[in-house]
Amino acid sequence: MGTGFSVRYVLLKAIFGLIVIGSLDQSASASRQAIEDPTHAMLAFYKALYLAENGASPVLTRIIHYGDSHVAADVLTGALRNKFQLGFNRQGRGVIYEAIGRNGARATDLLAWDWRFMARSLESQKPSLIVIGYGSNEVGDADLDVSDYAASFRILLARFRKATPGASILVISPPDRAVRAGARWRTMPNMRRLVEAQRQVALDQGAAFWNQFQAMGGAGSIERWVTAQLARPDRVHLTRSGYRLVAEMLYEELMRGYLLALMGKSGDRERAGAATAISPGL
Repeated sequence: MGTGFSVRYVLLKAIFGLIVIGSLDQSASASRQAIEDPTHAMLAFYKALYLAENGASPVLTRIIHYGDSHVAADVLTGALRNKFQLGFNRQGRGVIYEAIGRNGARATDLLAWDWRFMARSLESQKPSLIVIGYGSNEVGDADLDVSDYAASFRILLARFRKATPGASILVISPPDRAVRAGARWRTMPNMRRLVEAQRQVALDQGAAFWNQFQAMGGAGSIERWVTAQLARPDRVHLTRSGYRLVAEMLYEELMRGYLLALMGKSGDRERAGAATAISPGL
């Protein structure tokens, strides 16, 4: 989608009455980036959404989003929370979107947590979706070893999977980040390698993956977002408008995956049965 091009999209599934309407301002060269989900990791979450949409779930559908300062600010997560609550809350039931973020956090920090307590807590909460969004701090570490990082990230996803075997897991890459090189700003040298490491580990571990870095426009995109007042001058954090745009893009992809699962349109036999698995009455 070209610069300055504004996209209005409408996704409609008349059978169950879901309508999602939004707009994307593409002035910062953002582009559609599909959620990668070759193992259909998101189906458990989509089923929970269907039950929430139809008021058929006896419990609330819970999303827990772990991350760094991008999550701690609760602008990105707040926008996502509003969208889910508007679209899926029915008859006193619906979606809870929790944000657990800390400034300066790294994915490996979670390995130091008490995972016996974590397992009990997650078993009690019964989330339908775990979202994991780290990388902006790690990519700036001078001593970053991407191979070691990938090994630790693999352990982290395995712990989440063991603690929440019935939940979907979605890994979100960090946004573009730049460092000054002379008179210019350049994407952090390890950004592409870190994003690819997260992607490979996520897919290997049966999780889904959304490449926020590419959705923004890839290397150098943070500079364009600063110009468009969608990112802050530090070339690390986004503005409120930028986080809301990212929320819009991610929510669109989640709804696209949800509707395709309900309609059984995937091109393979396993996903073709997803509509029956999620909503046997359709």
